[in-house]
Amino acid sequence: MFDNRITRMLGVELPIIQAPMGYIARSALASAVSNAGAMGIIETSSGMLDEVRVEISKMRDLTDRPFGVNIAQAGVRFT
Repeated sequence: MFDNRITRMLGVELPIIQAPMGYIARSALASAVSNAGAMGIIETSSGMLDEVRVEISKMRDLTDRPFGVNIAQAGVRFT
């Protein structure tokens, strides 16, 4: 569809990057965005690394397309 620096750099079809909206952008939303050809991003507002690991695992089951993980450094708690 599109061929530009962003699509080539991210390995996506559409030059659209989904915002990692707090507590909303989990694997269901991000995988739908990635499967549509854009860049889906998981948010990490919970700060719980175990939850983030679960969401990343779900993403790998839901899509084989590129996706990102937004790391909110201020709220991350190591458990």
